[in-house]
Amino acid sequence: MPERRRIAIVLKGYPRLSETFIAQEILGLERAGLDLALVALRRPTDSKRHPVHDEISAPVMYLPEYLHDEPWRVLRSVLKVLPRPGFWKALVATARDFRKDPTRNRIRRFGQAAVLAAELPPGVGWLHAHFIHTPASATAYASMMSGIPWTCSAHAKDIWTSPDWELAGKLTTNRWTVTCTRTGYEHLRQLGGPDANVHLSYHGLDLARFGPFEGTRSPRDGSDPSDPVRIVSVGRAVPKKGYDILLRALARLPDEIHWRFEHIGDGDVIRSLKAQADDLGIGDRIRWRGAMDQKDVLATYRSADMFALACRITPNGDRDGLPNVIVEACSQGLVCVSTTISGVPELLTDGLNGRLVPPEDPAALAAALSDLIRNPAQRHALGAAAEARVRADFDFHTSIRQLVELFEAEWKKSLLNPPRKVFFYVQHLLGIGHLARASRIASAAARHGLDITVVTGGLPVEGFPGAEVRHVALPAIASGDAGFSGLVDASGRPIDAAFEAMRRDALLDAFRRCRPDIVLIEAFPFGRRQVRFELLPLLDEIMAMPDRPRVACSVRDILQQRAKPGRDHESVDLVERYFDHVLVHGDPSFARLEDTFPLASRISDRIVYTGLVSAPPPPPPVETFDVIVSAGGGAVGSGLIRAAAAAARHLPDDLRWALVAGPNLPQADYDDIARGKPANAELFRFRRDFASLLRGARVSVSQAGYNTVCDILRAGCGSVLIPFTTGGETEQQVRAERLAARGLAAVVDESLLTVKTMTDAIRAELSARSRPDHGLDLGGAERTAEILAGLD
Repeated sequence: MPERRRIAIVLKGYPRLSETFIAQEILGLERAGLDLALVALRRPTDSKRHPVHDEISAPVMYLPEYLHDEPWRVLRSVLKVLPRPGFWKALVATARDFRKDPTRNRIRRFGQAAVLAAELPPGVGWLHAHFIHTPASATAYASMMSGIPWTCSAHAKDIWTSPDWELAGKLTTNRWTVTCTRTGYEHLRQLGGPDANVHLSYHGLDLARFGPFEGTRSPRDGSDPSDPVRIVSVGRAVPKKGYDILLRALARLPDEIHWRFEHIGDGDVIRSLKAQADDLGIGDRIRWRGAMDQKDVLATYRSADMFALACRITPNGDRDGLPNVIVEACSQGLVCVSTTISGVPELLTDGLNGRLVPPEDPAALAAALSDLIRNPAQRHALGAAAEARVRADFDFHTSIRQLVELFEAEWKKSLLNPPRKVFFYVQHLLGIGHLARASRIASAAARHGLDITVVTGGLPVEGFPGAEVRHVALPAIASGDAGFSGLVDASGRPIDAAFEAMRRDALLDAFRRCRPDIVLIEAFPFGRRQVRFELLPLLDEIMAMPDRPRVACSVRDILQQRAKPGRDHESVDLVERYFDHVLVHGDPSFARLEDTFPLASRISDRIVYTGLVSAPPPPPPVETFDVIVSAGGGAVGSGLIRAAAAAARHLPDDLRWALVAGPNLPQADYDDIARGKPANAELFRFRRDFASLLRGARVSVSQAGYNTVCDILRAGCGSVLIPFTTGGETEQQVRAERLAARGLAAVVDESLLTVKTMTDAIRAELSARSRPDHGLDLGGAERTAEILAGLD
């Protein structure tokens, strides 16, 4: 048995009558031998509690529901976790999330996370959130602060009312997510893509608590006014339960049918439902019983003739998953009538083991109820089939076993295979291409179980590197101009020897603290000569170590042509002196290193091709544009954006244009473009869903940077490339010409860029009827991670 860790289970509130399935799961995990501590974001508000809560032995810790309720506790916690490196990582993540969700709740989750990280119950080595919305937010931030891994159980409302960007982020930064319906599972898998580890596990029932009903179901058929058919429903009176639809259906039942309806549960709209029932003239046939414990609910199932629940999707997307009360009712052989929403059809099949009708259709619901009321034999047959299905496939011991196996699989990985440590240095000076490619590699390495630290030396860029890796930011430097003629600090001042010494010492300190098994250096020695002042001392220290880490260079497939003689020989000498491997991020059928680096044969024994480092296939776009114009980081993209915006005026008005200017485009240029853009174009600084937008586009207009080209190839859209050639740059020109030779792009020379040449190129790509399959290997990130994991 692998080492077991104590798990802190983070809940929205505890205990709660409406979440018996969670209590049942907690008790099942305890009985399976797991050591648990419970953490709740809210104190209980229900006046009753289920017996299962009294059987749970895990201690409960309550976080401050509102930060102003316990300000000193929050302050003490923040001060305690402030020195931890993960605190700043969590703060950056919160700030990033706050920009998309500028609410007090976002700040509250950060404060609750700080309290959780500071006051973790003794021995906790794992965090698990129940619900992927607010509990998962607090848990994710606490995980960053504490360095403790986290996992998640997602259910229904939390999935369908959370924004896609937030779900995708959580799915790709936790260890795994489990959800309880196939519809939810498919949705989360699509959002998370290959980076997400999502599992389907139905909650099931503790069938020992819901033993078979040994009595006999009544033959009531609605004909006897002294013995009416008994219809029951259990659930909170909230819009997604559709009780207003159910009342309208009951009011439609024929006058000659005699029935009574009981509702169990509390909720926000009880008062309005009672008023509706009176208005419909059926109030005297309904009993509103309020919240009840599990024992009394079970007795009600056994005395009833039918169960009804009119599940629906509300305007904000809220909906049920597979309501546990339907599973409970089925376990008692009670026929259920519900709707074709979410996970309900995963248990019930209309006419086979229950009745299903479309949502929002009281007439169809009334017809199904009427048929069953009049036909007790059919009720009994469908109920028996439903009970058989539940007892065969919805035993909660199965879900408990799945959860235990998921936890233990993660613990076993860390016990048997301690993660190899990777120290990844990347320096971006002008654009963000180097940083974006390195971030994709780092994320893939983390998914492969590597413990990766990314050291960056450029100006910060939102979202890079990803939250799943450790990040050390050196004092920032950038190129003084587009020609890379000098280095400046974050304020634009030229750096001096003292600044270089400070950076060198910070880099060496980070390396010594990391104590890596592998050192990966992006570009150097084929590029980034400007930072020799810190990289050579690092490499010298590595070479002097008795048991040194392996050293590899991470380099793109097409290199800048050297203008000065001797530079290629110098690069080869450095590779031979310091580097064990040269990882070339390209497909050799498209470009080989020797094509742009003549001395590659001298180091051929070290060269490994990884494939192109592309992002995973993106989800479908949430909105579509015909033409996507992008300028990468934007530092040198003003002319391209302006020419494309002008070209839009010469092309059909019904085309939709997206102009993605880049985070580094000067604000004055951005404002000027915004004032002059045509009405059918939208201007953005940055689109995190850029790859998805390309998937829905007809044509992409961009420079020929490595990452943008990979995104275009992945999307399969038409492409107009304007390669960057300022300052003697050749790399993008070579890439663009090779793509054009394969029929994969049209190329406009930067020196010949005009509104007319831009317009003509876009028009030609829009009219292209077919495009060849590129056939290139885009799996470079995963392949690089595999190579790193296998280095001796």
